[in-house]
Amino acid sequence: MALVFGEIPIHDALIARYTSDAWRSRIYAIKYVITLGVSALAIPLVALTHKSEGGFATLFVLMAAFIVIIFTAAVFLPAARQAKAPVPAMARGPSG
Repeated sequence: MALVFGEIPIHDALIARYTSDAWRSRIYAIKYVITLGVSALAIPLVALTHKSEGGFATLFVLMAAFIVIIFTAAVFLPAARQAKAPVPAMARGPSG
């Protein structure tokens, strides 16, 4: 659970860094709506899987498959572009 709750600020920081100011609130809203929808479906799906298969073995295999899919998607995320550091202007003395 610590890892799950530790992921939330990292995810929010990524959204804050890679979205424009104009779109940031919309992206946060979409993220939270999707999160609420998925979490509302998770409990019934776990119960249905456990009931239909009679144990947790199938549930753990399904969760492992989802982990592989998520990891594969993360590997193919686009690489961050390195911004060139601005060249500082020369300071002018009192003579101008």
